[in-house]
Amino acid sequence: MLDTIIHGGIVITMEEPGVGIIPKGAVGIKEHRIAAVGPENEIMKQFKAHRYVDANGKAVLPGLIDGHTHSHDACVRGLAQDIECWLPQVFRAINCVPQKGNLVGSKLALLELMKCGTTTVVDYCCDMVNLVQNFYDLGLRGHVAEMVNEFPQNYWDIPKGEYFEFDHSKGEVGIANTLKLIENHGKDSNDLITCMIGPQGADMMTKELLMEFKEISRKTGLDIHMHVAQGEREEEQMVLRYGKRAIPYLAEMNFLDQTVHCVHLYSATIKELEYVAQQGCTMTSCVSSIASIEGILPPIVEFKKVGGRAWAMGTDQAPGGTHNNMFNEMRTTALLNKVRLHKPSAYPAYEMLRAATIGNARAFGLDDQIGSLKVGKKADIIVMDLSRPYFHPIYTEPVRNIIPFIAYGANGSEIETVIIDGKFVIDNFKVLTVDEKSILDEADNIPSTVLEEHKMRYEGHLLKQYTDYGLY
Repeated sequence: MLDTIIHGGIVITMEEPGVGIIPKGAVGIKEHRIAAVGPENEIMKQFKAHRYVDANGKAVLPGLIDGHTHSHDACVRGLAQDIECWLPQVFRAINCVPQKGNLVGSKLALLELMKCGTTTVVDYCCDMVNLVQNFYDLGLRGHVAEMVNEFPQNYWDIPKGEYFEFDHSKGEVGIANTLKLIENHGKDSNDLITCMIGPQGADMMTKELLMEFKEISRKTGLDIHMHVAQGEREEEQMVLRYGKRAIPYLAEMNFLDQTVHCVHLYSATIKELEYVAQQGCTMTSCVSSIASIEGILPPIVEFKKVGGRAWAMGTDQAPGGTHNNMFNEMRTTALLNKVRLHKPSAYPAYEMLRAATIGNARAFGLDDQIGSLKVGKKADIIVMDLSRPYFHPIYTEPVRNIIPFIAYGANGSEIETVIIDGKFVIDNFKVLTVDEKSILDEADNIPSTVLEEHKMRYEGHLLKQYTDYGLY
């Protein structure tokens, strides 16, 4: 006897070749895992279940995977829109958000992701050792890292391009939190939470601390998730300190290998990308975020050309991107790269949907557990309501249009059911695990705290830019 059978919908397994569509399919769940996948008539004859979910007029897919985000940044969502030199401006505001505000901001971002069909989040935050509780509260799968830097307290007041001294006490706290996170949440891929190692960047800590993280990675067998080649501010500090850019510096240390997930890479040269690819590193792009805050497209095309073994995609941050929504990320990544290449066939819908599911799972070594609907894998499943006008008419032959509808047309509001680890966390559009309204209410209390605590500097640095652009 199965726990649940979802039947009658368009089942999109993401099993190769293509996207593995079963036009009228069914998926059976037993405890935490998928127990059956196939045509509805076969599954319904072969199995009985305690609960049946009628998916007629709906699509059934594996849960989406966000390959990189900073969930706590949602506490200052939208404050980096349409401004230059966004990072110091916004983080002046983040620095005055109390710890509880970061906790709420993180829960807000994770709630948004879950409601929009994401079942696994690669989350990379300072104080992850405490923020990780949000994953348990929501019932969301997390592949998490404590993000560590040695910025001095006044970092955001130091003019760009000026040398600054590292605060080694922050590094010590970061190491302690990293070890505590690993000890408490382990690395067992059967668990809801798995861990990575999270140095924030080569320009943000000493060589000694970077190598300490590398040693922790070696001893624990955990991968490293890290910003690499992320723009002018990084380049200036690296050249100022070491006389070389980040990737040559990391190469000299023999730091880059198959255990390292390089996030962004948008300021890397072709030669540097070749080296990163040769070392077996993966790349994670965050197109909508970087396009918003830097006006740049990450070099996905170039990374693939030089033989990069795996590419992941993520939502990154809400201050500039304004969202944590993988449907938006799929659409933006495809459209901007089609424009860049002057090639409408580039980055097709099926490739985007694969990237947001099994592709991201493979990039992080989780594809034996999640990323597709396959017997034995974790029961991370979403059901999408196709009754919206923009999903019609549905063609099934000679070509199918359902995949472009989902990759380019969906916005996440269509997610009716979310099942994670075999448990219903959203049912008939209702979040079951947390009080959604209380999270929104708590989030709406954050702005008054930020402005009260940091009013003068905030107005002087950030609002001036908005005023200069005629936005106020």
